[in-house]
Amino acid sequence: MSLLSPKKRLHKWQFIANKNISSYQINVRGGRLNKYSRILNKEVRIYKEWVYKHYSEMTEDTDNGEFLGPSFDRMRESAISFVKNVEVKDVTETDLESILYCVARDNECEYLADFISSYKEWFKYLIERCIDSIYTTAKWQLVKRLPVYKDDSSVTDWVFKYINVDDEYTQRMSLSVLSEIDYKKAEQYAIEFWERDKYKGDTYAEEYQKIMALSVLYKIKSDKLSEYIEAARQLDFVYLKENADEIANSD
Repeated sequence: MSLLSPKKRLHKWQFIANKNISSYQINVRGGRLNKYSRILNKEVRIYKEWVYKHYSEMTEDTDNGEFLGPSFDRMRESAISFVKNVEVKDVTETDLESILYCVARDNECEYLADFISSYKEWFKYLIERCIDSIYTTAKWQLVKRLPVYKDDSSVTDWVFKYINVDDEYTQRMSLSVLSEIDYKKAEQYAIEFWERDKYKGDTYAEEYQKIMALSVLYKIKSDKLSEYIEAARQLDFVYLKENADEIANSD
């Protein structure tokens, strides 16, 4: 026979019932999260198998396209559902790798990067984690969308890290973005891009770094623009000269 009073016995059963309800809610939530995680990681695995079979030479540094396999849309939709239904705090390392992989593969349409940029916590999380990843084509897609949060320096300050990553195109996109975030810093970096010898010997990279530098000086209405238009005309870069003439004749 229980020594608890009827009132205490009731409280005891209420506690057990509440505990069971809480456990049930946790299990349901966990099951729901696992569902989205399972689907995402399964679709990424299927897509990777197709890519490895048909583009075995592809790496994250040589990739230049979506490689539209038969399951591409399904994989991208699984990433969208994951972002919609899972909070950042519940993301595993495997989930993170899968999401970044999806963003990287979607580098032609950039639909997924656009979508993620409308979810601030997700965007902030990925911009912080992507920089140390292998996903080159995800880096420049994400950095291009930093101006969405140009009033939040905790997000936009990441441009100063991305502008120094070891990828020429990401650096260029970062400089372009900087012109929308901080015009004074943009001028400083544009001149640095122009003057530095980082890509000396790589005529393509050197020319396009200078084209972006010139474009940024024009965009921010720099007092130094005319000086660099003339400097561009003295160099043996066809497209740079064309850009310089176009800018000079635009006003």
